[in-house]
Amino acid sequence: MSTLPLPRAAAAESSQPLALRLVRSIGPAWRVMAFAGGLAMVTAALGGPVPDNDPASLAAAIGRATHGVVQPRDVWRVRVRLSPEGHPLSVSDAHDLTQTPLGDDH
Repeated sequence: MSTLPLPRAAAAESSQPLALRLVRSIGPAWRVMAFAGGLAMVTAALGGPVPDNDPASLAAAIGRATHGVVQPRDVWRVRVRLSPEGHPLSVSDAHDLTQTPLGDDH
């Protein structure tokens, strides 16, 4: 069985590094994709520590989100972003319900 030789363009292309062939196949959109990936990595790095799944860590995360101190008997309404497994990823939009007119019953 004989093999047919590759055309010169295909032979030259196969000798180039895979990354270069990939960039050429994507075209000019690779810059946008690289920028979006870099921006996502910077945003994730600046997001701060991920709270653990225990009350003390969540209280500390609420304190960081509100720039205050969380008391043990306080009642908070908080928006928490969760992983698919149910672990907290970030805490935002914290509101202390204990500081409302009807919230301080103790």
